[in-house]
Amino acid sequence: LTATLPGVFVEDKRDAFALHFRNAPDFADAVQYVATGLSRDAGGDYEMLPGHAVFEIKPRGANKGHALDALMREAPFAGRMPWVIGDDVTDEHAFAAAIAHGGAAIRVGALRQTQARFALETPRAVRDWLTAFVMQPSPAEDTS
Repeated sequence: LTATLPGVFVEDKRDAFALHFRNAPDFADAVQYVATGLSRDAGGDYEMLPGHAVFEIKPRGANKGHALDALMREAPFAGRMPWVIGDDVTDEHAFAAAIAHGGAAIRVGALRQTQARFALETPRAVRDWLTAFVMQPSPAEDTS
């Protein structure tokens, strides 16, 4: 179906998939129509999750927050502080889970209602911030 919509692509997420139309915003209605039909055809065990220029078909109730909770129970993540950086409403469950685990949530992009307590404007700002963060000397390396 997406082959007839130039710029629309499918992301295979193993147990789910996403129909992205960020490269073809004029096809938003067509992609929503396709995603709605696929979600309906998948039956009650699946649901459609709309995001920014994407529709995801995923197992009902599955979300990034549940995934983060599971990771936080396993080595090497157990006992650590999670940081989640995200740019979409689909990241909100992960933001809530990170905060619940004593970590941080950082929203990227346009101002919107969010659980994230911190924000960066662009993906480039994220890269710059991460670069500055990792380049900062650790207390053991600080000779001042």
